[in-house]
Amino acid sequence: MAYMKIEKGDILNYIGVADMVCVTTNGIIKSNGELVMGAGCALEFKNRFPKIPKILGDKIKKSGNLPYVAGKVGETYIVSFPTKNNYKDSSDINLIVNSAKCIVEIADYLKAEIVCIPSPGTGFGGLDKEEVYNKLRHLLDDRFIILEL
Repeated sequence: MAYMKIEKGDILNYIGVADMVCVTTNGIIKSNGELVMGAGCALEFKNRFPKIPKILGDKIKKSGNLPYVAGKVGETYIVSFPTKNNYKDSSDINLIVNSAKCIVEIADYLKAEIVCIPSPGTGFGGLDKEEVYNKLRHLLDDRFIILEL
């Protein structure tokens, strides 16, 4: 099996290029029903696509803190990638592993050939890149590109 790729790049620049782009998220829903998306990649997506926090908030409230398709821009699906349960906490490596497994299933279902994920849990999440990448390397094949800023 070929493994995931690691490249430098801004996830937002892959909308319209990749079949799927992921946004790293948490599981906290505000009183207005919107997912908290207040920093990092999540904030960038919220600013660019203001409906996403409500869409994801509804899905998480119904089914839990899992990856979900949040929408589609052109031919690119936008999919959440939970790395934290609470935005106040550090990222959870077990949640990241579970999210990666779910993302593979979603990519298979959507027949996605190029899937971009911002380096999960390594920014505001505070995790070590090598630890995260070592866990993901055996889960994500060469369709997946981990993007570092």
